[in-house]
Amino acid sequence: MAMTHRENIDQMPLQDLNKLLKEIDKKIAKREDLDYRFLNGLRRMIYHKYGKYATHNNSLEVWCGQGRRPKWFREYIAAGGDAKDLLI
Repeated sequence: MAMTHRENIDQMPLQDLNKLLKEIDKKIAKREDLDYRFLNGLRRMIYHKYGKYATHNNSLEVWCGQGRRPKWFREYIAAGGDAKDLLI
């Protein structure tokens, strides 16, 4: 039996899903004559209320800069990264 698109997506690793999401955003931006950065920023605001920091490899990991620091943020800083690199 052939796999449906939904089954393929359900089995994809998170990293591959994020790559696919970026490709889809770029195609939508091109079709609608929008700036990809605008569309990507809009998506982040929809998922997370006014995020200030985000990871480069996962657009769904966003932090507003208030409250407890998320694990991905703490790990990035501990590895020698600068918080300014993660600003949206």
